[in-house]
Amino acid sequence: MNEKAYSVTAPELIDPEAKVPWTKSKGFLRDINWWAENRTKVNGVWSNWILQK
Repeated sequence: MNEKAYSVTAPELIDPEAKVPWTKSKGFLRDINWWAENRTKVNGVWSNWILQK
């Protein structure tokens, strides 16, 4: 995210509560270490869930 662009971002694209563009306030950070530790478990849970649909 280019934080230098915030000052020229159109007001309607700014989250009024967070005071940052909607894309940042609704996003998430990727935690590479968490995924490295939990990928197998998440894939198993996801596979079981998607097969039930």
